[in-house]
Amino acid sequence: MVGRWLLAGILLICGWTVHADGVNLRVEPDPPQANESFQLTFETEGTVDQDPDFSALEADFQILGRNQQTAIELINGRHTRRTAWTLTVLPKHASPLVIPAIAFGNLKSAPRQLALANGAGGTSATDDGLFLEVEASPRNPYVQQEVLYTIRLWRRYEISNASLSEPRFSSDVLVKPLNEDRHYESTRDGKRFEVVERRFVLYPQTSGKLSIQPAEVTAQVVKRGFSLFDTFAQAMATKRVVSGTLELAVKPVPASFPGKHWLPARKLRLQDEWQPANREARVGEPISRTITLWAEGLTAGQLPPITVTAPPDWKAYPERPQSNDQQQDASFSGALAQKLALIANRPGELELPPIEVPWWNTSTDQLEYARTPSIRLTAQPAADSTPTPTQSEQPAAAVSSNTAPQINNLPPLPTVPLDVPEQSPWRWIAMLALAGWVGSLLLWWRQAQRIAKPVPIHPDIPTPIGARAIEAACRGGDSRQIRDAVLAWAASQWPHSPPRTLGQIAALVDEPLRAPLLALDAQLYGNAHASVDGAALAVAWSAHQNTTRKPVAAKSTSLPKLYPSTAD
Repeated sequence: MVGRWLLAGILLICGWTVHADGVNLRVEPDPPQANESFQLTFETEGTVDQDPDFSALEADFQILGRNQQTAIELINGRHTRRTAWTLTVLPKHASPLVIPAIAFGNLKSAPRQLALANGAGGTSATDDGLFLEVEASPRNPYVQQEVLYTIRLWRRYEISNASLSEPRFSSDVLVKPLNEDRHYESTRDGKRFEVVERRFVLYPQTSGKLSIQPAEVTAQVVKRGFSLFDTFAQAMATKRVVSGTLELAVKPVPASFPGKHWLPARKLRLQDEWQPANREARVGEPISRTITLWAEGLTAGQLPPITVTAPPDWKAYPERPQSNDQQQDASFSGALAQKLALIANRPGELELPPIEVPWWNTSTDQLEYARTPSIRLTAQPAADSTPTPTQSEQPAAAVSSNTAPQINNLPPLPTVPLDVPEQSPWRWIAMLALAGWVGSLLLWWRQAQRIAKPVPIHPDIPTPIGARAIEAACRGGDSRQIRDAVLAWAASQWPHSPPRTLGQIAALVDEPLRAPLLALDAQLYGNAHASVDGAALAVAWSAHQNTTRKPVAAKSTSLPKLYPSTAD
């Protein structure tokens, strides 16, 4: 008798250890609704040798939540231990669904085939209050043609934490989202819905059949319950709605298209702008040309590069191409601009042939051409040694893409008539004026050397006097005068440690000025009296002035921030 009570006490201390008889499975609700979360509850009685592994469920279900509860009961002197594992799951696909056998140590649950309440349950019915629809236009585009892809979520009840899957395709597609979601109300079958619309622009990269995989939205659905004690009771369920699959028939490039670059667009324009507009320049002075290619229905990355060769007896200095994408209501437009400076080597006239770009009009489904008219260029002879500031400086300002206002403080030079006799007093007046102008330059140059602080360059402040001296020296073409003017300018910019050589100045500035300075330094090293291409150096100097607009500081050796803030 004493031994029997001793055995019972040991069992009580050990936690009423008894062996489990089996595993029961309960589904709530049974049968579950299609594309809606439900609960699987596995119950065991007694202790379990090992925690269960539910990974086998992930083949057909998405496990949203897990919960474990243990209860101990004492009935008629018998202790019972029950453990329940409750999983909240969401089916990954339609019926048939199979709940596999789950191992609980030495025990296993029985497998079970699960049927959904509304049959196959692929896409929710429209009267369910929550459904998706998708559309694409056009359905038979050309390769690389713009396609508008729209996803609409229709709902009649409250949802939260909604997430939309990314578009998926059977072949290579370039995807660009359009702005923010659109929200509005609409009526269908006599019922009012709230609609959320999300749009994308697609550019198929290969021809043939293109499948757009179904879109999926997963959200928590708020279901109000009916309780006598709590009229605001709510129940939450996770619901997944799936759209249908779209098929596109992508057409290849037509065999009759003559161009190397395929351009399927709704509109395409080619513009050619000159500065000055009369397309007249003097030998050694630059004239600016800007060619812009704009297309509606294409991005800037799809546009071909604009290649322009220099005409005979002219030099071309192209700038870096500028590209831009602009979003419209349901489309994108891209623009590509190429700007270059042209300098004539000898006077004369020539006619530039038109530029022609073939493209495919997707609205009319036919080949078209964008053309620029033929251009006649005129190069006047170079100005004499005393050109007026307007003739020498105005074309140079057209080289930069950001033309800054220039204030001319130099006294204007009088024009000397060619047919005036030598005995005319105007000749002596002109020589005196020229001598005064040269004297003014010398005074300004000496003043620039005595400046204690660097002169800031700003669009609203006149160009420093040292810069004027460089421009005058470039027009003269003498290497030593250009070197002296550049050193004088550098002394005013870095007064505390003025550079002593052109190589030191080149290390402190960026392109396009660095290379001409190094070339001038090498030329002076070989022959101090050699001439230099002053026109090319003037173009680089003008571009440097208009792009930097402030003294170049010593380059920092610190690395940029890995994650710069918005305040930076």
